[in-house]
Amino acid sequence: MSDTERDSGWSEQYAETGGWPPPAEDQRSYGPGTPPADPSGAAPEQPTDPTAGQWSHPAAPAGQPDGGGQAPPGQWGQPTDQTGGGGYAQPGHWGPPADQATGWGAPTNQAETASYGQPAEAWAPGDPAYGRLGKQTPPPPPQQRPRRPWDGRPAPARSRPGGTAVVTITLIAICVVVYLIQQANPAFTARYALIPFAVEQGQYARLITSAFLHASVLHLATNMITLYIVGAPLERVLRPVRYLIVYFLSALGGSLFSVWLSPEFSIGVGASGAIFGLFGALLVLRRQVGAEAGALAVLIGLNLVISFTLPNISWQAHIGGLVTGTLVALALRGVDRISRRPAT
Repeated sequence: MSDTERDSGWSEQYAETGGWPPPAEDQRSYGPGTPPADPSGAAPEQPTDPTAGQWSHPAAPAGQPDGGGQAPPGQWGQPTDQTGGGGYAQPGHWGPPADQATGWGAPTNQAETASYGQPAEAWAPGDPAYGRLGKQTPPPPPQQRPRRPWDGRPAPARSRPGGTAVVTITLIAICVVVYLIQQANPAFTARYALIPFAVEQGQYARLITSAFLHASVLHLATNMITLYIVGAPLERVLRPVRYLIVYFLSALGGSLFSVWLSPEFSIGVGASGAIFGLFGALLVLRRQVGAEAGALAVLIGLNLVISFTLPNISWQAHIGGLVTGTLVALALRGVDRISRRPAT
């Protein structure tokens, strides 16, 4: 007796659905050789081939009995009637593809290889499109624009890479060119130097032009080096317009102090008054942002001591420029505070 005959309940109950899940209560069931009944009542047509609808079974090895043309339950096989249901592998479903180069696991429908077989696009380690398999590069942190120390607002973007102090370098170049002109024409110094008597006679241009004249190479080199050391960082903070305001007002204040306190026919030249004004503005800004300003205050004090002890140095221009630059920086700070105050 075959396995199917011994387990007739299994055949009766599960043959129609192919094994699992069990059929519904009102579903018709039939045996391995019994087709479903026709609702019209007509007699079913018997197949001419007695083996149709049964499982094919390979030839039994020598010495073993034949299984009767049916494969035991649980064995692989292919129904000879490809039109019937209940088989294992049907065309277009899972099974070995026609092209054995792709191996098992790919559907016979090659259009679906992008979903079940090899990926449509080549993959390589490090591709960030494949999650944790790829090399994850964190995004760069957002860059915040620096803020101006006097009002806390974002500073405008620098138009030149590296923040080159264009104004400071231009002022240094002008002083160097003017000094060369002085050496070529000695009368040039007498025409544009600061002379209190000439200013009192209405030659007010000397209050500014004297800041671009120098008495010697050492005088020029000392002032220009100091101007670059102090002026370059201050220009980056104040920006060119405010920087020029502080510079020229400091030069003007130093010249006015010299006219007021110097002898009537003394001759004064040099950018010392404007440079001392930059010292004062830098001191105000450092105190405003909470930076250490003690060393700068000591440096300013040493320069004032030198101004009073060494001869041929206009301490009047130094003090006048320092006071003016400090007041201008405080005024700019006050203007920014007023502009930031919300309207009521």
